[in-house]
Amino acid sequence: MRSLARLSIPLLVSVAMSLDSAPVRANGEPEKVVDGRYVVSLVLVPDRDAMIFRFAFRDFQTGKPLADPIAYHVTIRQGHAGAVIYQTPELVTATSAAEVRYRVPRDGFYETLLEFRHPAARGTVYRPEDWYLWIPARPDRGQGVPWTALAVLVVALATVWWWRRTAVRRQRGGRSSP
Repeated sequence: MRSLARLSIPLLVSVAMSLDSAPVRANGEPEKVVDGRYVVSLVLVPDRDAMIFRFAFRDFQTGKPLADPIAYHVTIRQGHAGAVIYQTPELVTATSAAEVRYRVPRDGFYETLLEFRHPAARGTVYRPEDWYLWIPARPDRGQGVPWTALAVLVVALATVWWWRRTAVRRQRGGRSSP
């Protein structure tokens, strides 16, 4: 009985923490190889009430970041091949990283399309395979973790109190349950 009580507390804590987190899952690879020359990575970074779409560009052969400026254009569609909900103008980055900040209207799957030119001034337009992502509308949901931890702590304390109460009754020869 004691080992069951000891195991239940960490289990409850881990389940509660995982339920409260806001998952951002990519269906597919976060890195895309384009034309056998470039590797493009996408990472979603929560930023208050929006999401930052952070792209990183590397050379496929060496793995090093691209040195020349890169012109890029991002389109976000609702669902798979759905309506376009956001489009950027052509932007240029001098580093090998590009960012776009956007607040999605509601939780759901969104398709992210990227087109880029390297070098920016005269390069061929490349288009990696699209990213189809689950994106939460409110990425700051992780702020509820203290409340979840408090709720799990209260449940754990109530479980320990109940277990000790019934154990004391058993020792006295009383009923094992109320």
